[in-house]
Amino acid sequence: MINTKLANELTRIASQQVKVGQAFKRARMEAIQKSIDLYNNKTEPALKGRKNVPLPVMSGFVETLKSEIDDPINIKFKGREDADKRKGMKVQSAFDMDTNVNEGDWMSADLDQKTLAIFSGRGISKTYTADKPYKAIDETVDYIDFVCEPKGGAYLDNHLFHGQTNILRTKEELMDGIKDGSYDRKQVLRLVAETESAEFKNNEDQSNFKADRYKSLGLDVDTHDYIGQQLYSLTEWIMKYKGEQYYLFFDHKTELWIRCELLKDVFSINKTPFVSWATHRDPFNFWSKAPCDDIYPVCKSIHQIFNQALEAREKGIWFPRAFDPKIFKDPSQLQVRPDALIQANVPPGKNIQDGIYEFRTPSGEVAGNINLISFLDSFTGQKTGITPSGQGDAESDKKVGIYYGDLTQISKRMGVYNKSYKKAQAEKGLRYTFGLKDHMTSKRMVQILGVKGLEDDELTKDDLEPNFDIIPSSSRAEAENDELKRKGRIETLISITANPVEMAVVSPNWIVEEKLRNGGYEDGEIKIAMDLQNEGDKEVILMAAEENDDLYNGKPVHANKKATTAHLQRHKDFMDILDNEIANSKEEQRYKKEEVLVALSKHFMEELPIATENAKRLAQSILMRQGMGQSNPSRPYVRGKEIEPTPTEANENTPLTPQSAKETVKRSAEVSEMLTP
Repeated sequence: MINTKLANELTRIASQQVKVGQAFKRARMEAIQKSIDLYNNKTEPALKGRKNVPLPVMSGFVETLKSEIDDPINIKFKGREDADKRKGMKVQSAFDMDTNVNEGDWMSADLDQKTLAIFSGRGISKTYTADKPYKAIDETVDYIDFVCEPKGGAYLDNHLFHGQTNILRTKEELMDGIKDGSYDRKQVLRLVAETESAEFKNNEDQSNFKADRYKSLGLDVDTHDYIGQQLYSLTEWIMKYKGEQYYLFFDHKTELWIRCELLKDVFSINKTPFVSWATHRDPFNFWSKAPCDDIYPVCKSIHQIFNQALEAREKGIWFPRAFDPKIFKDPSQLQVRPDALIQANVPPGKNIQDGIYEFRTPSGEVAGNINLISFLDSFTGQKTGITPSGQGDAESDKKVGIYYGDLTQISKRMGVYNKSYKKAQAEKGLRYTFGLKDHMTSKRMVQILGVKGLEDDELTKDDLEPNFDIIPSSSRAEAENDELKRKGRIETLISITANPVEMAVVSPNWIVEEKLRNGGYEDGEIKIAMDLQNEGDKEVILMAAEENDDLYNGKPVHANKKATTAHLQRHKDFMDILDNEIANSKEEQRYKKEEVLVALSKHFMEELPIATENAKRLAQSILMRQGMGQSNPSRPYVRGKEIEPTPTEANENTPLTPQSAKETVKRSAEVSEMLTP
């Protein structure tokens, strides 16, 4: 932890920052609550003689939108170089295990963040890794509790301060923090001594706004907030001060901190653990608008028009009447009664109808209200993308052309949300890799998809060193949009293959590649699928690339028991590259490369008999499956070709020299004749 004087100064500044951030967003929180009230069908008491019946318009919009963006979180880790691809597969396996429902349950947290974002315009999470026990956590942060710099803009990395308030801790939890070294002992004791006893969950604006959520469902938390033990409401804060980033955990009311450190000492990535994405990107405003802000005035209008229609209908049934006392002397007789007899005195020259006048509401007003509601509903669907087909309108779904047109429109609109969301998921993946490196044990068993299916492998901290591409998958809307494009490409392929003239000018390999690509296979997988020479060697080729990388970095590498001729060819290609670089390098730059070439050459010769034996087994297996015997089982086979056993030029106890390495490279050129069919 940093020195006490600086920590006190940072806490004083941070406490003022919290107050400024809370005051800045207050009006925005009130506006969001209005949308929540509509979602929960909360209405104000109606005036006498008026109607105020709720309609589930807001809830229908919210639930339909949620169904369009509820695809689970899907992050892929891919090594940029061939040597890193197998490592990427290991990290992917660890991520899938750490975030599934039984472990970190990132999927549930993701759904919660999307729900809050529909109302607030912001999905906010705190992504970090804990130890004792190890766990990867994606924690949903309530927008009510989140505070940031008013003019910080859309991206948290640009904010001078931000953090989460209303984090409740019991006294026992504070003491546990002292024991594990997380909290400063002296500061915790000060906090406990100087904080008034509070057995209630209460924290200013945050408490009021959260209470409003419950009230919209008729729940009263103001008088039912008893906990039974003392709680401390703390704030987790990230702030930039004089060129450094700091992490604080403190009580902003008393300005007492219990943890204050450089951010990089808490999170080695030196980035905030908070990750946020916007439904409507505004580069200069973090608290940008939400989907509910667009639909709110329409919902209010439909609600008002519907209630006016009810009132008009009621007036059409229960309407006031005027009577002429000269004709009807006893008005009580005009009340509806079974088999009533009504006395009437009709003067000469008048009709009995002249004695009654009915104040009726024109029936056209009710019909007009209904038509206006239909118009608003249709108009809203066009502008928001929540169309009848998106809501499950069976009649619309039957019209395939209309459905696909609606699907395209929905995809475009959901894609706007998705771009900011995808960036946030990539940020989460980056924090996961750093957390994995910081907190996992030195080794960890994972499962990857190898040549023979799922295979056990070992993930080490060294596997987390390479550069990974962290790729969030497309949302369902983008995937559906891609499906429309793929449908058109498939139809074109069918047309080409059915026309002999067109087939004559199109490459058959291209046709196969396009079929595989439209089937969802990636370019790397397609390349391997069409590589007939190295069929089945995907995993061992990646192993060879990884071994090349380790040897280049001076790490020890043992002979691979899975080595094949394709595996050796990868080593051979790298040796050729090194040999050319040595020939073209200056004298002072050659030494390291010559050392690497020596190590790689020795490794090559160690794996050569293994690859030969594996090739022999493969050939024998193929012959046995074909019902053919092998004329001479003692002779080794390489890809089905009978060859003479290769003598070992250098045993493992004889160190190679640069000169002998070059000789080995030359010998490898001869061996390469056996590596390809």
